[in-house]
Order: sequence, then structure tokens, then C-alpha cells
Amino acid sequence: MGTPKRERQKANRAQAQIDQVNTENRQRYVRIALIAAAAIIGVFALVWIASQIVGDDSDDPSVVTTTPVTVTTPDSTTPVTVTTPSTTPVTVTTPSSEDGE
Repeated sequence: MGTPKRERQKANRAQAQIDQVNTENRQRYVRIALIAAAAIIGVFALVWIASQIVGDDSDDPSVVTTTPVTVTTPDSTTPVTVTTPSTTPVTVTTPSSEDGE
């Protein structure tokens, strides 16, 4: 058995090694957590960018598919062509001469 001073030195040295191992472990966990967080954020960013480029599902009125519809009124022999969006039904009513006109 050594002197009390030597025992304190051994104990302090052992405690310093334990502290160093704990610090290294903590740094490793922080580094892994940061890498994982950056990877998750990167995946979400890539998915968002891809959805902005590919998944344009907006109802933009400037891009409307039209279908021509030809309507002939009973009073006229000239057909009237109405162009409407293909998803909207068209109802054309004409006043009849029997209504008092």
C-alpha cells in the first residue's frame, strides 16, 4: 500500500479517465443525433422539392381544357358555338315564342 498522496493520485487519475470516457460517449451521441436530424431534414426537403416539381395538382384556371358545344336555337338556322370547360355541364335555354315575346 502506498502513501495517502499516491492513493489520491491514483484515484484522481482513475476519475479523470472515467470523465474522459463519459465526455467521449456524450460527444459521440451528440454527433450521431445531429447526423440523424440532418438526414431527416434532408429527406423531408427532398420530398417537398419533388412534390413542388412533380405534384402540381392546383386548380389553375389558366390551364383549362375546353370542349366546343354547338347549339341550334329553334328560331334561328345559324348554330351558336359555346366553348366551356370540359368538366362543367352546359345548359342552354332559349325563350320560346309562346311566352309572349
